[in-house]
Formats: sequence, C-alpha cells, structure tokens
Amino acid sequence: MPRSPHHERPRPDDARQRHEEVLRNFEEAWRGGRTPILEEYLPKDPKERGELLVELVHLDLEYRIKAGEPVTLASYT
Repeated sequence: MPRSPHHERPRPDDARQRHEEVLRNFEEAWRGGRTPILEEYLPKDPKERGELLVELVHLDLEYRIKAGEPVTLASYT
C-alpha cells in the first residue's frame, strides 16, 4: 500500500535543502546587523540537529571573529 506524503520519512536531499535554508537565514541575520541566537535556528529533530549545529557554530565563529567580538567556548555551552 503506498504511503501518504505525510508519513514518508524525509529524504537526505530534503534535509540538506532545509539545512541550506537555515544556514542562509542565519547568515542573512548576521549580514543584517543582528546577532542570531543559535538555538532559534536548530530543528527539533535530534537527528538533524547535530550536523546543522556544527555548521551554525562555524558560521557564528566566523562572523563573531570578523566583528571583533571575543569568542570563548563558554559562549557555546
């Protein structure tokens, strides 16, 4: 019996597209003069959070360093 679209698991390509959109929005926030809050950009699904968190932290570090902000590990705990 075919599954309805609401019961299908997301394909890896779908997750990657969602990640790319989140990363774009995160960067747009930085470029727009706002300091985005990482937690607000993380998906609820724990399977998707890990990979995206790493990418968001890299972007966040890059923008904070460029802005001359002090960065410590404590900023991410």
